[in-house]
Amino acid sequence: HRTALKAERMLVNSLTTGFPGIELIAEMVRVSPTKLKSIFKIQFGNSLYQYYQEKQMILAKELLKNESLSIKEIALTFGYENQSKFTAAFKKKFGKLPSERN
Repeated sequence: HRTALKAERMLVNSLTTGFPGIELIAEMVRVSPTKLKSIFKIQFGNSLYQYYQEKQMILAKELLKNESLSIKEIALTFGYENQSKFTAAFKKKFGKLPSERN
């Protein structure tokens, strides 16, 4: 569905700038927030925010391969001011700590 794909593009483009919010995304793709949530869940199998967080963690995993970046810097990149919250989200997604870089 074209609407879900447009919304997905907006989410991916905002991985390091913060979740844009369902209302703003709905306005940009010209559907109601309720319809957007429904269409997106059917297309991608997750809510918009779950999808956004998952993509953030996948990108974070890639960034962790760069040994010159600290975990704190990577956490801040994704808007986590508290490194422990980033660590918890990462562990939930991948089953290991970000400090286990490989």
